[in-house]
Amino acid sequence: MQEQRPARRGGAAFIWKWGAISGIILGMIQIIISLLPLESLKTILDLLVWLIGFFVLGLFAARQTGRVGTSALVGLVTGLIGGLIGRVLFVRDRLIDVHSS
Repeated sequence: MQEQRPARRGGAAFIWKWGAISGIILGMIQIIISLLPLESLKTILDLLVWLIGFFVLGLFAARQTGRVGTSALVGLVTGLIGGLIGRVLFVRDRLIDVHSS
């Protein structure tokens, strides 16, 4: 009789699912921050949001899977997707500046 193993909770599906969800959320928060009129505080606020987001996400992923390596990979995917959203926002802003001048 074969022993049944519990399903892996730290596989690629978990990493990509939570990395994509949190990357989109952090990217949207970055867009909202960029729309605020706080010129000097935008960078600090953006940095704090990303650091707190990565910290909370790492805690969540490590608790769900019991492995720290999984939380690092979820953070990597989050950074990739959130960074891509941020880059698109940056290019859009630059294109608007070029066309408005």
